[in-house]
Amino acid sequence: MILLLMLVFVLGTIICVVATIIGYAAPDKPVGRKRRWFLATLLGLAVAYMLALGLICLDPYYDDNGAREAMVFPQHLFWALDLASLLQLLTVPLGLWLRSVVGRRLDKRAEPSAGGNAAPPRASA
Repeated sequence: MILLLMLVFVLGTIICVVATIIGYAAPDKPVGRKRRWFLATLLGLAVAYMLALGLICLDPYYDDNGAREAMVFPQHLFWALDLASLLQLLTVPLGLWLRSVVGRRLDKRAEPSAGGNAAPPRASA
């Protein structure tokens, strides 16, 4: 199961990088209009990997049949990928949710007010 999650993590990262590059290269294409969603997903995956790498570097040891073994640096990267594949289940939906909230707020600010500086309507008695 964890290998499947790791595969999803790696393939998701590759797809998001390619889609973001295509989106910025061709903004009028359908992928270009969705580039912010791909970028939010990519940022969620990056945050998951950075959190995992930080957690692994805090305690770079593992138990091997009861003996405490130190990891060499390339092992840090693989173990971080293993942990990031689990963390992506939290960070990617959180990143997409934040993107939708920020996007709605920016859309509300960008809407022009009807009537310019007109006075608010009066309540009829």
